[in-house]
Amino acid sequence: MGIRAISLSKWRNFLKSQGLILIRRNGGHEMWNLPDESLKRSITFQSHKDMVPRTIIHTNLQTLCITHEEFEKITKDKKMSHVDSIRTTEEKETSFVISYEDQKSVIRCIELKSPNKQHASDCFYKMFNYKYHVISIDQV
Repeated sequence: MGIRAISLSKWRNFLKSQGLILIRRNGGHEMWNLPDESLKRSITFQSHKDMVPRTIIHTNLQTLCITHEEFEKITKDKKMSHVDSIRTTEEKETSFVISYEDQKSVIRCIELKSPNKQHASDCFYKMFNYKYHVISIDQV
């Protein structure tokens, strides 16, 4: 059925359940990040509206590397849980090293934590806006 818009308070509770904190408010928008600011970009949304639109939810779930199904499971609980609590043992976060070629044909590496290789690949491409060519993805 897809993601639906949710209330601002439920969205904030979801972000808190994932360990994010409010880093600043700016002109009717809120920016959230992990305490160590390790997300590639902040989770940003309008704070002057009662509902968070599904397009904003969708984009921010990509940033968090959380699937729609995981989001639905987390938000339907009365007490929101962290995404790791709903993933099976096989899906728990594993470290992957992604080797890629940058625009100057230099091979670089980045380490990502993800439940599986496909998810790591998806997160990599979304983080870098599909700019780079992946050479390999290896589990650490």
